[in-house]
Amino acid sequence: VHEPSGTRYRSNSGADGRYNLPALRIGGPYKVTVSFVGFEKQELTDINVQLGEPTRVDIALIPTNKQLTEVVVTSTRTKSLISKDKKGTSTNINRRQLAALPTLNRSITDFTRLTPQANGTSFAGQDARFINFTIDGSIFNNSFGLQALPGSQTNSTPISLDALEEIQVNLSPYNLKELGFTGASINAVTRSGTNTFHGSAFYNFRNESLTGDKAGDKGKQDVVIASFDVKQFGASVGGPIIKNKLFFFANYEGERRTDPGTAYVANRGEPVGGNVTRVLASDLDKLSQFLSENFGYETGAYDNYSLNTQSDKALLKFDWNINDRHRLSLRGNLLKSKRDVPMSGSGGFSGRNGNNFSMNYQNSNYEINNDIYSGIMQLNSRLNNNWNNELIFGFIANRDYRKEKALTFPTVDILDGNDRNYIAFGSEPFTPNNILNTDTWQFSDNLSAVIGKHTLSMGMNFESFRFFNQFTPTINGNYAFHNLDSFYASANAWLAAN
Repeated sequence: VHEPSGTRYRSNSGADGRYNLPALRIGGPYKVTVSFVGFEKQELTDINVQLGEPTRVDIALIPTNKQLTEVVVTSTRTKSLISKDKKGTSTNINRRQLAALPTLNRSITDFTRLTPQANGTSFAGQDARFINFTIDGSIFNNSFGLQALPGSQTNSTPISLDALEEIQVNLSPYNLKELGFTGASINAVTRSGTNTFHGSAFYNFRNESLTGDKAGDKGKQDVVIASFDVKQFGASVGGPIIKNKLFFFANYEGERRTDPGTAYVANRGEPVGGNVTRVLASDLDKLSQFLSENFGYETGAYDNYSLNTQSDKALLKFDWNINDRHRLSLRGNLLKSKRDVPMSGSGGFSGRNGNNFSMNYQNSNYEINNDIYSGIMQLNSRLNNNWNNELIFGFIANRDYRKEKALTFPTVDILDGNDRNYIAFGSEPFTPNNILNTDTWQFSDNLSAVIGKHTLSMGMNFESFRFFNQFTPTINGNYAFHNLDSFYASANAWLAAN
């Protein structure tokens, strides 16, 4: 019996006393009760199980006509990395560790780095895009392969840490169910409701006021601190709908982040160097006014502006104990995220920004969006004492797209007379009509049988991907002018003709 929820699992042992209970809820505590005609009933409590780790509970029954002064019952969990019970190398991070260990980004990758072979989302030197990420055994990858995890382009995490019960990183699982990866397979198990209503909420923030401004010998050297602001907040609630039968768990988490748009500033008479560029503020101001008055194009600021990041994620899960043999889980996930990104330097002349030689305006940057909509159904069935089945069916929609910051306009590079960028403005060249829609259907059925000392596993896995990728780089035109004078001459000539 899973005591927090009252979920019951039953089994009969074989003639040799062996019994098996697969597909248990992660965590605990569990109470195990063993009985047989002519023997005293025995109970063992405070048993907890971990993801992917076998927990062995051996109990010796006492005949009713025999009295013993002391009965010792033992429960052991495999501790070594590789053993006859646990195949392969893995790292488990349970709920207690998730709550206790420090994290700035509240990201799964803050904890997968506990695996010695990890380097971000790369494991054992493999490409990070080739990992396999699953939630409750269902795939949750970036199927198109642009990033390692969904939401990575907006620096967002696809699921809240508060919605997770446990994370496991497998490097060499030797398990037919864990496939389709090089490097590592990461499986996260979501939390479920119990017979007790429980909830939590959090809010945290950090900004430049929490950062030191002195460094160097004896801490006397001033350090320039850029302004930034990060706010994270969320809440979770779970409990019973019908005691011992039907449960719910809901989670929400949001993040609002503001970072400096550029570390560089226009030249207002200072020496070039440090974060001061050679681009004159007077040139930038004059050009911005010219574009606004003659073309209705607003450039936005060119320094001292911010890049914004926003994400909202939610999870809703229902668990139904249909009976002692069948358990159904329904889970829905949502992620809405967006991030401001500086204008690409690709196609420019030695870079459009991020250096002392050139600058672009705020409205030449772009907004990247990563949205995820997911629904998963999982049915665990104990067909009899030896046969067990796990059925998973689900759908995931990834919607990745870009937005322009201002009116559609050609991309314009103004050089310094020596074939190097000086000022860039207009639409970001790779943003117009940039859309990637990915639909992923998945179905898997895993059947296992315990036959004496042996376990037989069989099953099938089906994944269907549908992609729509629209990409029209430089569709608005990309113009380069030798210097500001040649731009003004060409623009005025066009205005006169039109």
